[in-house]
Amino acid sequence: MFQFVLAGWEGSAYDAVVLSDAIAKGFHMPRQNFYLVDHAGYTSSSQFFTPYRNVRYYLKEQIIGNQVPSMVKELYNLHHASARNCVERILGMLKYQFPIL
Repeated sequence: MFQFVLAGWEGSAYDAVVLSDAIAKGFHMPRQNFYLVDHAGYTSSSQFFTPYRNVRYYLKEQIIGNQVPSMVKELYNLHHASARNCVERILGMLKYQFPIL
């Protein structure tokens, strides 16, 4: 479910800057919600799920090597990557449907 859409930023903009702008324009983060974010560019918060740094992350690495996660952090990163992949596909479909995005 999309709660807030802030269009107009370039893809190269820092995530933390875009988040600050969204908050200034009315976005609020309900305490019961959690956010899947792609890296640690966000402030540390129990609401933001970021992947572990310096731990294998990409699904392709796991698939090509036919490897299973060897520790809990790798398993977490694998699930994080899988969830992000779903989000990215949904956003891709929206951008295809609505090119202005």
